[in-house]
Amino acid sequence: MAAVRLGSYKNTRREAMTVGTAATRIRSSVTTIGLAHTLHDLTLYGILDGEILAAYGWYARTPTRIDPPDLVLHPGNEYVYMYKGYTHTGHRGRRLHAIGMTLALQEYLARGFKGLVSYVESNNFSSLNSVTRMGYEIFGTVYALEMFGIHLVHASAGWAAHGVRVERG
Repeated sequence: MAAVRLGSYKNTRREAMTVGTAATRIRSSVTTIGLAHTLHDLTLYGILDGEILAAYGWYARTPTRIDPPDLVLHPGNEYVYMYKGYTHTGHRGRRLHAIGMTLALQEYLARGFKGLVSYVESNNFSSLNSVTRMGYEIFGTVYALEMFGIHLVHASAGWAAHGVRVERG
């Protein structure tokens, strides 16, 4: 297996591509690719097993939509947002997600960033276990509530302390 930087992409126009479509394109041709976000600076890191994309993760240094889709995460100037990590079912249990993130982290630390920030759902126990094993520090919580068309969002103080914020966008 080889860990590779599959591409950097500065999106200057609107694209309509899902992660699944991007992964399919990578399997057929490892080239610079994009994802469905507008005006974002994105990098895709992956681990290849021959020509099979075994695991990947997206990294953004600019504001990026999260779930719920009306929220935007701003990683600030000191952190890089890691998201949409995926490991192919045939390669799970081998800690490829952690290996890929660690290699990406090394590159971003060398560029002067303080680290990575991720937004993990509180019921996504596999991802929470993975980031805990890697030494992630849980520094805050986001509460998002939608009732009768009204959206309420609250981020705990730890977010601001790290220069990271989430807001409606």
